[in-house]
Amino acid sequence: MNKLSVIIPYINEYPQVFFTVCNIRCELEQSDLDWEIITIANKNTDKGYDRLIKTQTPRIKALKYDDKLSHWCAKNYGILNSTGNVLFFIDSHCILAKNALVNMFKYYTEHYEELNGTLHLPLTYMGELNGRELEYKLITNITDKNGIDSTNSKNSAHNMHYSFTRYKHQKNTLHHRVSCMSTCGMMISRELMVDKLGMWPSELGIYGGGENFVNFTLAVMNYYINVFTRPNVLHHFAEKRQYSWNYDNWIRNRIIASYMSGGAEWSKIFAMNARGRPKVLESMWNNVVEKCHEQREKIKPFIKMSPIVWVENEVSEGRHLGFYK
Repeated sequence: MNKLSVIIPYINEYPQVFFTVCNIRCELEQSDLDWEIITIANKNTDKGYDRLIKTQTPRIKALKYDDKLSHWCAKNYGILNSTGNVLFFIDSHCILAKNALVNMFKYYTEHYEELNGTLHLPLTYMGELNGRELEYKLITNITDKNGIDSTNSKNSAHNMHYSFTRYKHQKNTLHHRVSCMSTCGMMISRELMVDKLGMWPSELGIYGGGENFVNFTLAVMNYYINVFTRPNVLHHFAEKRQYSWNYDNWIRNRIIASYMSGGAEWSKIFAMNARGRPKVLESMWNNVVEKCHEQREKIKPFIKMSPIVWVENEVSEGRHLGFYK
C-alpha cells in the first residue's frame, strides 16, 4: 500500500471546500507520500466547482457527479476516479490537525494486519476546547427471532445505529477499537471498500444510511473499526448545509444498510417497525431487496456472523453503550 487518495464530496460548500483542499494539500506537499486529492461536486449550484476546476493539478482532480443527489454515490464516483490503494474520506467543511493525515497513513499501512479494518480520526467541532474530542457509540434495539421488541421501545426493531460520545483517550496505544465511527475522517483500503463491500450501494439517496452500511457490514464480516489517537484530530465546521433531505429517503437508506448487513428477513423486521405507514414501508423494503440483491449476494460470502451475534460480542467486550428506550 503506497498511494493515498483523498476523496472530498461536496454540495454548495463554497468557499469552505477550498479551505479543506488547501489544508490537505499543504500537509501532503510537505510529505514523502504518493498522493492525490479528488473533489466531487454533487448537484452543485454554487461556484465551488467552477473555481476548483481552474486550479486543478496532476495531483488534484475536480469532478462533477450529477446523476442524483447522494453523498454516498458522489463518494463512489471519487473512488472510481482514484488510483490509490488507500482511501481517505473527508467532508468539505473540515480541517485536519497538523500532520494528522500523514501520521494516520503511515500508521494504517504499517499496522494494516493488526488493525484488520478501518482507521478513523477523532472528531471535534471547530473552536472547541482540547480534550473534548468525539467518537461514536453503538445504540441498538434487537428483537427476538419472531420480531418481537423485547425492550418495549418506540424505536425501530432490529435497529443498529450510533450517537456521539466522548472520545476515550488511551495512553498506552495509538489506536483503540470501537463499535462504529464516522466515515468523515475514515481511512480504508481499496481492498475492503471495493473488493469486499462493493463500494456504497448505488441505491443510497441523499443523506443517512451510508455510515450504517460501512460500519455494520464490515462488522459482520469480522473486520474492526479503530480510532486513531489524538492529537491527530479532525476539526468539523458545524453549519446548516445548503441542501435538503426527507424522512422517506433517509429511512430507505437505513433499510438498504440493514439489508446489506443482515439480509432480507433482518431488514424486513427493521423496515416494518420503523415510523411510517406499513404499506409504504413494505413497498420500500420490497424495492430495496429487488434493487440491491446483486450487491448483497456479492457480500454474503464474506459475512462471518449475524448482526445479533455481533451485538452480543460487543456487549460482552464492553463496547456496546446503549439501548433505545
